[in-house]
Amino acid sequence: MRLHQLEVFALVCEQGSVSAAARLLRLSQPAVSMQVRELERDLGVALFSRSGRRMTPTEAGRALHGYAAQIRGTVAEAEAAMAEHRAGQRGAIRIGASATGVVYYLPALLHGFRASHPQVDLRVEADLTERIREGVLHGRIDVGLIWGPSHDERLREEPLLTASFVPIFPPQHRLLQQPAVRVADLRAEPFVLPGDDSSPTLRYIVGCLREAGCDPHVVMGLRSTEEVKQAVAAGLGIGVVAARAVRFELGARALATRPVDGLTLPPRSIVLVLRRASGPGSAATAALVEHVRHAAAAEAGGNGAGRDDGAGPPSGPSA
Repeated sequence: MRLHQLEVFALVCEQGSVSAAARLLRLSQPAVSMQVRELERDLGVALFSRSGRRMTPTEAGRALHGYAAQIRGTVAEAEAAMAEHRAGQRGAIRIGASATGVVYYLPALLHGFRASHPQVDLRVEADLTERIREGVLHGRIDVGLIWGPSHDERLREEPLLTASFVPIFPPQHRLLQQPAVRVADLRAEPFVLPGDDSSPTLRYIVGCLREAGCDPHVVMGLRSTEEVKQAVAAGLGIGVVAARAVRFELGARALATRPVDGLTLPPRSIVLVLRRASGPGSAATAALVEHVRHAAAAEAGGNGAGRDDGAGPPSGPSA
C-alpha cells in the first residue's frame, strides 16, 4: 500500500466516481481505476461496490477511508513542519558560549530571535572556550561564541564584538582605602581567576599581569566567571573578569573595581565560530547566525566601535 494509492482511493470515495477523481488528480480514468484495483488486490478486500459509474465504499472501504483521512492529515502536518524547517522557523539550535565572560553577551545577541522564531528551541551551554571550540568541531554544538581568535583552520571564525576586562575586589578590600592601586600592591595578593591551564582567558589575564611586572599568586582557578565573582565577594582573592559580567554587582556594591596603575588589560575579541566543513547547517541555524551578526553590529554601534565599557565608573571607598 502506497501513499499515492491512498490519495487516489480517498478521492474516489469522496467524489463517488472514478471520472470525478480523475479530473481532480489530472489523471486518466483507466489510471485511476488501475490504482484502485491494485490497492484492493494488495489488501485482499473489495473497497467499492460498483453500480454503473457510481462507486460506493464497502464496509472495508469506509474503514480504510477513515485511516486515509488520518494519514492525509499527518502528511499535511509533516509537509507544513518541513516548510517551517526550510524557512528557518522550526528546529533546535545548540549554542555554546564561553563561561568566562562571553555568556553575559547572549541576552543582547539573542534578543528578539525567540519572538521572531517561536518554534525554534535554543539550547545554551556555557563552558570553557576550549570545550566550546571542541564541541563545534565535533558537531555537538551548532554555533559557538568564544574568545578569539581561535587559530583553528577547521573553524570558520567571525569577529563580533570586543570586550573590556576589569580587576575586581571585595568592597572592603584594604587596597581600596589607598589613593591609588599600583601593580606592586598586587604581588602579595591572592588571585581568583576564571579558567584552567588550557583556558585562553586565564592565559590572557596572567599574561597581562606578568607583562605589568606581577606574577600572580593564583589560589583558585574556577570554571566560570560566576564562580569567580562569588569567590571574590567572599574575600578569597582579587579577580579579573569581563566588565559586562559585573555590571549588577558593581551597582549593588557587592563587588568593587579600581584601575591599577601600570596594568593594561587590552580589549578581547568575541568571535562566532562554525565548523568550516558544514557551515551554519540548518536553515534555523543560518537564521540565528544572521540575527547575531545584526545584533552584534547594533551593539557595536551603541558602544563605539564595538568596545564594551559596561563596568561603569571606578568604584570603591575612594572612588
